[in-house]
Amino acid sequence: MFIVRDFMRSRTLPDLLILGAQRSGTTWLYNILASHPEVAVGQVKESQALTLFWPEAYDVWSRLLPPRRGHHDRRLRIDASPYMLAHPLAPVRAAQIFPKPPKMIVLLRDPVVRAWSHYCHELAAGREFLGFTEALQTEAERLSGEAERFDRIVRGLERDRPDMPHQCWSYIERGRYAPQLDRWRRHFPSGSLLILRSEDLFKAPGPTLATVGAFLGLDGLSLPTNELKRNAGPVHPMPDAAQALLRQHLPDGPAWHDAYNNMMTPTP
Repeated sequence: MFIVRDFMRSRTLPDLLILGAQRSGTTWLYNILASHPEVAVGQVKESQALTLFWPEAYDVWSRLLPPRRGHHDRRLRIDASPYMLAHPLAPVRAAQIFPKPPKMIVLLRDPVVRAWSHYCHELAAGREFLGFTEALQTEAERLSGEAERFDRIVRGLERDRPDMPHQCWSYIERGRYAPQLDRWRRHFPSGSLLILRSEDLFKAPGPTLATVGAFLGLDGLSLPTNELKRNAGPVHPMPDAAQALLRQHLPDGPAWHDAYNNMMTPTP
């Protein structure tokens, strides 16, 4: 029975995790992949199985991902929950639940631009009530109890739940990509992880999608003829004071390109 149970559970697991980053093109990439005939689309893009709904990951995926139609069904199942990259417990949870490393893709966007898009997203969703500059100035204070909360979750004293400060108000923290990547690299081999720059996908999708297709074994991956639109970005420009404050913490412009290149080499 144990062998049968584990076999059935393995059939519910996604083949590809799009880890993040949030507001970096994950929805657009997911929709492009979903248009490919060798991809089986689930009920939702984001299951949050490894983040907000742990430890019910198997049950979540079994409800949301399409069932496999026998041994010959090789269609790709995808979970594109962009909170996975930043969530400090998601890598070890993934290592516990996957019998072999899944394919994983990370899209990284200029962190200053990403932070503004993240803020506008939270504002529109009604989860943010501060101005952007004030939100940045008070981020450390707003996140001050989150490390202890994650420790309580590890010890089984608390459950993850949606809309907590780390998920919603981590505008600067979520742009510090290197430690987030290092957490995943500690648990999975480099060959299972494809890291891309969002700007490359936005400006020249053809070559980037060719790289993605080769990584996943999907022939002919390209923009659909009715080119899919990306999620709408912020309508208003970023306040100058907020941009200057972000630049004290995060690289942007040419400095971002240098930082991205440096992150391609794992930390020893």
